[in-house]
Amino acid sequence: MDGRLCEVLKDDAMKRLRSRYQQLATEVVQRLPSDWLFARATDHLPTVGWSIDMSEDVHLTPGGCLVVASVVVEQFELTESWTVTLHQRVLDELSDRAVRWVIAREFGYVAACRAAGIMVSAASDHGRHPSARAARARCADLYAIHWGFEGEKEAYEEEVSLL
Repeated sequence: MDGRLCEVLKDDAMKRLRSRYQQLATEVVQRLPSDWLFARATDHLPTVGWSIDMSEDVHLTPGGCLVVASVVVEQFELTESWTVTLHQRVLDELSDRAVRWVIAREFGYVAACRAAGIMVSAASDHGRHPSARAARARCADLYAIHWGFEGEKEAYEEEVSLL
């Protein structure tokens, strides 16, 4: 794993996670390629960052599906700050393997948005261009599968249907 990524793991946002989620997020990050966040050749570490946070809230999509995680981005002058929010009440019902998929897929969403050069987050994406949103979601899945999380995806799909 890239040493720069290890530094991000020491971020206070990761330390605030319950131990189960901190461990699962660490496991996911350790499996990511070192350049997962830097899709463009001009990207440099000081301009992009990420963190993971938890929410006790339960959210539904406009279609009535449970939200297991979401991504938001804030852009400052020369900095992008991506935050993955895990929705604990739903994730507490899933196995570790399924939760690893959720985390990997959210990182895949960040990578898909960055690769396309857009600052659209899942939270700001609702109601806008459903076909573009669906394409980014498919790309997020493909990134996570490419990173080796296909087994986790299978566990997630099996378990989420039971919620």
